[in-house]
Amino acid sequence: HGKLDFLCKLKAIEDLKIKSCKNPFVLVGTFGSENGSAGAVRLIRRKKVLSQVALVGGASDLKALYAGKGMATVEIRIPFSEEERRFRLEHDQMESSSSQSKMFRCRENEGENAIIKMMDYLEQLPSGISLLDVDGGIHPGTVPSYASLEFDMVKTSDTSMVRKIQSIRHAVKKLEDKFEEFQDPSFDPPYATINVGLVRTNDEGVIFRVVCNLPPSIEQSRYEDWMQELREASLAEEASFQVTEYCPSFRTALDSDLVKSCMLSLDEVGLDYLPITHPKSSEANVFKRLGMDCVVFGAGIRGESGQIANERNCIEDLEKSVEFYKNIISRLCL
Repeated sequence: HGKLDFLCKLKAIEDLKIKSCKNPFVLVGTFGSENGSAGAVRLIRRKKVLSQVALVGGASDLKALYAGKGMATVEIRIPFSEEERRFRLEHDQMESSSSQSKMFRCRENEGENAIIKMMDYLEQLPSGISLLDVDGGIHPGTVPSYASLEFDMVKTSDTSMVRKIQSIRHAVKKLEDKFEEFQDPSFDPPYATINVGLVRTNDEGVIFRVVCNLPPSIEQSRYEDWMQELREASLAEEASFQVTEYCPSFRTALDSDLVKSCMLSLDEVGLDYLPITHPKSSEANVFKRLGMDCVVFGAGIRGESGQIANERNCIEDLEKSVEFYKNIISRLCL
């Protein structure tokens, strides 16, 4: 979506045949939207852009997106016990070894998480069995559509990996219950969410990567308390806990010049002018740190988990984007 949106902006600039600007503007292409908005962060650190507003490209179904939730990415590493490590090594070397496997699948629009389905399935198994491998998801910020589990019914110890994963699952569910107590009706869903987006197994243990999305109404102190609860639950299972990425939420005032200009421009080109929010973060969250007013706009529908499979755009929607950009540039810059 972002690359096509960049082309729409270039086309709008070309069509306008700009010779002078009362308010000069810059067009910037960033990168790493699913990796902490690395390009936008680098742009800020090198102080390459000085601006009071930013019109960020992103799939918004041709609507002005004025607020987005913040994001915290967490990595939890759960170690195998020495007995489990030894059993897994011996199991791989035994010609007559046997194991059981199970696959978990779901679709994004079903509102299910395949890794959570796998963790809930583990609740039904004896805690002392030997877990051999778990795998699922492609990115911590994306709702996983698949997960796989391999285990052996041979019992190793009562401090097994299965029991530790069960404990982490309980901690996540406890947090989800608390999230629903603090609601912001301008978002859908109106509360913070937590996504167990990726799980991998290596020789040392099992690695979970989790993303929490937090609306602007959540205070920093409350976010820190929630993270501390998850940290303590992890440490209780001898697991390591690390917040690997944090991006605060953003909200631009509805009466700001940028939002009002976007609404007028959308209306003039025949698009829905009512601004919306989105339950995920974007480069706007990064630019907001500099005090910029930000709006996200672009053709295409952004999935609830961020990027979606088989992304595509209609030529008609891209043409509408060009008309919007021509209008907003003329209104704010020429």
